[in-house]
Amino acid sequence: MGIGGLAGFSAGLLGVGGGLVVVPGLLLLLKSHGYPAHVVPLLAAGTSLTLMVFTAAGSALSHLRHGTVCLPVLRQLLPWVVVSELVGILLATMTEAPILETLFGLVIVVLALDLLRRSVQAAPVVPPTVTPSMAPMALNIAVGSALGLKSGLFGLGGGALAIPYFDWLGLPPRHVVGTTALLTWPVALVGALAYGLLSPLPVDQHMVGV
Repeated sequence: MGIGGLAGFSAGLLGVGGGLVVVPGLLLLLKSHGYPAHVVPLLAAGTSLTLMVFTAAGSALSHLRHGTVCLPVLRQLLPWVVVSELVGILLATMTEAPILETLFGLVIVVLALDLLRRSVQAAPVVPPTVTPSMAPMALNIAVGSALGLKSGLFGLGGGALAIPYFDWLGLPPRHVVGTTALLTWPVALVGALAYGLLSPLPVDQHMVGV
């Protein structure tokens, strides 16, 4: 209940799906309940994305109703996010659990350091005069691919990358949150379905994870 509550709170307040809270909690929880080590990262990632389908849906609909979503940037990013997410899930099913957990730990450290850097920055960085439609296609491809790959490998929604990128584009803060929320929902839905279909886990373990 604690993990789910934090995930829902982060979805409503920040526009993210809560994967940074859910995945570490599930890794510890599943291990403590005696699940085989080699399936724990896959169960954690698949369960995290499944949970985001529900937590992100309410947040995304709310922002859509209030008009705080930038649809042009979603249209540019989403195809690359989905394709790279599927690649990430395939890689996750072929990667040993200790390697996945080590990579996840490194991602958490990098994201934490970046958050710390931005929070203590001496002077605010003035956003460039850029709109989503003006952003270079190569940059959209790179950001979308990185976001999707991270989501597929680790079960994260992508807000940790999307929010800084939307800030850089110069979107208003509420649009940053709303656009991130709407981006998270299809990422979570595709990831949850793909983990259910592609992950080589017995049916009973799928059911317990979900």
